[in-house]
Amino acid sequence: MQDIQEELEDIWKIEETKAKQRSRDRNIKEGDMNTAYFHAICNHKARKKTILSLQGPDGMVTENKEMMGLVVDFYKKLFGYEEKIDIHLDENF
Repeated sequence: MQDIQEELEDIWKIEETKAKQRSRDRNIKEGDMNTAYFHAICNHKARKKTILSLQGPDGMVTENKEMMGLVVDFYKKLFGYEEKIDIHLDENF
């Protein structure tokens, strides 16, 4: 029974360390076993990075497929080929 208890404590320490590393919070002391706090921090960071809508030429877009289309079109225009300007200098210039 003691071996199982020690093994469980080791597993909890490993889980706590993983959660702490994932949350990148350095103000929490080791041994707190406060993994719910660490998970909440990580989930909050993920929610902050989520894009819910984009403004397109036809208004707001909220569907992922449509947002991907807007992004692809934007970068195709941004990094696409430039139109060649038909300007020539005279031979005497």
